[in-house]
Amino acid sequence: MHTRNLVGFVVLSSSLILSACGDGQKSQIDEALAAKFDSNLCFKELKQFPYVARPKPRDWLQPMVDDGLLDMEERKSKTNSGSEYIYTMTEKALKYSTNEGHFCYGTQRYEDVEGLPDTDDGFKPGMQIPVKVIVNREITADWAEADVLKNKVQTGEFILPAVLIFKQDGSISVFK
Repeated sequence: MHTRNLVGFVVLSSSLILSACGDGQKSQIDEALAAKFDSNLCFKELKQFPYVARPKPRDWLQPMVDDGLLDMEERKSKTNSGSEYIYTMTEKALKYSTNEGHFCYGTQRYEDVEGLPDTDDGFKPGMQIPVKVIVNREITADWAEADVLKNKVQTGEFILPAVLIFKQDGSISVFK
């Protein structure tokens, strides 16, 4: 009877160790995915300033002009008979811009991952696992709530594809 209890204890202990190892890898996976997916949400169209619009002003930029983030100047076009509209960032807009020149309105945060297979001995180097990554997108700039921007900004929960690659050095690469 004592031997049976000892065997049961060893099996239970082994299960807990494997489970802990799995939890450690899950934590490492979460860190790798957060590093890849946590980001600012920025307008792809506004990569550099001044931004020039032809032949008419961009309605979706008006909330930023109204809030004092952008200045707009109308000029006669040099290349055709119409006008061009030049948008420049104000000092107030700097808190919404990145070092790469992007103009941002919110954040994206990693929430969870789906599709990780159950493994008894963890994920081995060289394994490539396609997964679904759940992120939450949130508007952090009040002006980005304007109706005219509804088709430009994204909020809520999204599921994005990714591939996890387990490397020889124990690190994890994430490809979107």
